[in-house]
Amino acid sequence: MVVYYAYIAVGMVAISTNLLLISIYLSSKRLLMRFILFVGLASADLINGCAFVWTGKTKKSSLKPFFGDPGEWDEFWDIYRSTIHENPSLSLVEKLIQIKALF
Repeated sequence: MVVYYAYIAVGMVAISTNLLLISIYLSSKRLLMRFILFVGLASADLINGCAFVWTGKTKKSSLKPFFGDPGEWDEFWDIYRSTIHENPSLSLVEKLIQIKALF
């Protein structure tokens, strides 16, 4: 029960802090433009992430990790470029997930 109340307290502090930051950003014209940009970027990222989850695009890449062997670089780069970097069907989030899966 104590954990529940602590969770609520932390949530209330987070909400209060966010409201304070929003009021600061809305008080200045220069900061307001930045705030709108940040909200737009966050919204685009949220939409992109939701679309990724909803469509179920969790294909595993055939790309094996590169461990620094110069003899394997050309093969790694060719496969990476064709399957991830220049793939127009992958969003930026999907590309990042594919790259993170290599490590």
